Amino acid sequence: MNDRVLIKFRMALLIFLILPTNTYSEDEINQLEGLQVTEKGLTNAFALLIGVNKYKHVRDLRGAVNDVHNIKRLLIKSFNFLNDEKHIKVLIDEQATRRGIIAAIKKHLIAKVDHNSIVVLHYSGHGSQIKDVSGDEDDGYDETIVPHDSGRDPHPNKDITDDELNQLLAELTAITPNVTFIFDSCHSGTATRASGLARTVPSDDRTLPNNNTREIVAVANKIRSNDTAYVLISGSAADEESLELRKNGQTFGAMSWFLVDQIKQSGANITYRDVMDVVRAKVSSKYPSQHPQLEGAGRDRLVFNTQSVVAKPYVLAKQKDSKTIILNAGQVHGVSQGSIYDVFPPGEKQFNVPSRKIAKIKVVQTYSIQSHAEIIDGNSIPDASRAIENQHYYPNQVLKVFLKNEGASKILSEIKKALSSFKHIKIVQEERDYDLLLREHAGHIITEAGDPTEISPRILTSNANVIKDTVKQVTQWGKWFNVLNIKNNNPQLNIKFNIETPSKTEEILEGTEFNITIKNNSKQRLYLALIDLSSDGQIGLVFPKKGGKDFIAPGHTVKKRLRANLPDKVNSIRDVLKIIATTDPTNYHFLEQQPVGNSSLSKNIRGYQNMLSPFEELIANAAIGTTRGQTVAKKSLNPGNWVTLERTIKIIRR
Repeated sequence: MNDRVLIKFRMALLIFLILPTNTYSEDEINQLEGLQVTEKGLTNAFALLIGVNKYKHVRDLRGAVNDVHNIKRLLIKSFNFLNDEKHIKVLIDEQATRRGIIAAIKKHLIAKVDHNSIVVLHYSGHGSQIKDVSGDEDDGYDETIVPHDSGRDPHPNKDITDDELNQLLAELTAITPNVTFIFDSCHSGTATRASGLARTVPSDDRTLPNNNTREIVAVANKIRSNDTAYVLISGSAADEESLELRKNGQTFGAMSWFLVDQIKQSGANITYRDVMDVVRAKVSSKYPSQHPQLEGAGRDRLVFNTQSVVAKPYVLAKQKDSKTIILNAGQVHGVSQGSIYDVFPPGEKQFNVPSRKIAKIKVVQTYSIQSHAEIIDGNSIPDASRAIENQHYYPNQVLKVFLKNEGASKILSEIKKALSSFKHIKIVQEERDYDLLLREHAGHIITEAGDPTEISPRILTSNANVIKDTVKQVTQWGKWFNVLNIKNNNPQLNIKFNIETPSKTEEILEGTEFNITIKNNSKQRLYLALIDLSSDGQIGLVFPKKGGKDFIAPGHTVKKRLRANLPDKVNSIRDVLKIIATTDPTNYHFLEQQPVGNSSLSKNIRGYQNMLSPFEELIANAAIGTTRGQTVAKKSLNPGNWVTLERTIKIIRR
């Protein structure tokens, strides 16, 4: 990389942000940062959101426009951006031409902002490469974004290069430091088979015509000055692709969706490192060949400087009639039937004061972007009331499996029959939106993840137990994915979880010892469990040991020293270390299992039917599905009683 910070589209997401480290009152922050706050929102916050699904000359995408809507909702509902075209400009499909994008950056952002402005620039669409003419790229190619009207031979190339964008963004950051850049695209040349589309257009060996390259000249200066801490979040490594995924019937960019989802759910006290540890785990579990990256000196800063002057994420609520309350959030936002919400008056920010609550409601029906609820306590609800989740109902999770060319394979047909009896496994009919893909090839049954990565040992079709062994592998992966996905959407406990490796990176040589540090910033004693989810399907309980109880007193820190071990016959493995902290002792040993395909199924839930607490029952239900048809929320499971954090490490053979 040159001495300037290049806007590289090697996958995807760049975020530059300046955040205050002191704690001030709302009025003091407004005065110090020049924030112009009205009852409706921030008058000096601006966003340019660009999404291209429909292309004139190259393959269309499905989820780019949804990314724009998702980002827009986040800015308006959680960060007080004003919902009008003066403050949020959207370019979609035919509007997002080369000329239109460049003009919008100049007119909507550069010409409007001042030193105190908060700015978000988001692009979601195809990325690519084109021959470098300025000599600043080691590989001889400039990274590009692909506007609606750009094409490949014989059509004109109207891509916007990283050199051009650096010039524009340098002008923007010279005016205000409070800028967030988000790019969800990739540059690889060939799309792979996967559960979701790859956001890529083949590279172009032609040079851009002069009338394009002369619009903006390359710039040698850095986008940010030397004393500015920046954060670079990339959707995948330089030689990988960024993929799309489906959530609740809608398509999104995988990185964008998990990033927005984690920011929405995490609240104010979350750093980029905290967010990306979870995002990396989620993306790589879905697409093992895609590994999001985190760089920059600002990794430990809090996400979004406006977070300190607005309320934590909430859902708008209004009363439709005497029986029905409408919530402006639905299935795509993670709302589940049976969950309980506390309702506060319009404009309220102090959600931790019980006396300010006006009602309690229960969700009775969810739709794609809206939900219906009923009042179970309290009074009528005025329009624009603010609802905060109090108790989340965790329905059984489902592993989606696609059997490729199942009609032509007797064995796959039998496997499909066998899997149909499992309530936690759903057979999908299209080669999209799956967690696992099974196929028969060269005398073997092969198991792939959301991309063509093989994640289980191959099973010979001549094996008399081929159906039984394949079903065993699938059910083990179902449990692994479910444990990975256990999370609290509204945690109220505050803990810090860090991994200290000799290399200061997430890569660790086998046999190396490393430290984990956990600090309890809450006011209650917390009981800890550390669960190790390996990319070979193993689930291990690092601590507490059987019969033991690990806890941290309020304000205290514990350190534990671990050794990185590598299974035989593999050169590397990626582990997700998941901390679960609760206010009550909890048993997790029933979650353990051996690597997929290497042994019999792990311990099941038998012997644990009489759980110590509602939380224990929640964990068992989420992982294994022991309480189908029961509503865990009825047992008064409070999201304030537990919290999860995740960190990812890669163990490499010496």
